[in-house]
Amino acid sequence: MAVFAVSITKDRPWRGSREEFSNVYHYQTAVGEVFDDESVVQQLVEAERAIFDNAVTFLRARTWGPTDGPAIDSVTRYITDLTGPATGGTSLGAYAELAVMVRNRLPRSPTGRARFLRKWLHTQIPSLSGGSGTMAGTSVIAAAGQTAIEAYFNGLMEVTGATSLSTYQLVTENGVEPLSQSGSECFDWMEHRQF
Repeated sequence: MAVFAVSITKDRPWRGSREEFSNVYHYQTAVGEVFDDESVVQQLVEAERAIFDNAVTFLRARTWGPTDGPAIDSVTRYITDLTGPATGGTSLGAYAELAVMVRNRLPRSPTGRARFLRKWLHTQIPSLSGGSGTMAGTSVIAAAGQTAIEAYFNGLMEVTGATSLSTYQLVTENGVEPLSQSGSECFDWMEHRQF
């Protein structure tokens, strides 16, 4: 079993220029299974396009790994340029560093502490928010928006390879799998997440 990372880099208008930001996902393969980089990138880009506002432009994707072994073994596997905007809707005009936070529970640590697999998404689209808040804690995410974000994250828990017909499980960088029975949870409030 090995874990491979996928980074989807985008940019958006920010303080008179364009600011790049990325979301990174880690997927685990079965023993002897080949990771289908291109197919996984295509699935992630398609899922992300639907939840980000139209001001976000997709720039590039990169995969590397394995990430769960010695650093010397982790190599860049695939790089591709991406084009075009996201298709989620028109921006709210809210503060751009506001983000939706979605998480999935992980098994407890050896010391009994709760752990989570989290993603912060600078979505900025009206269907995901109840208002155009200007600071974290002032904008409540509408119930329909929470459902949409949870569906997005649940949909990425497993992705498939087009050529190998394999299924890859979303995990942490070192291969810890989320608890399958917990499902994804979107926070009620916008979070402040710096670029």
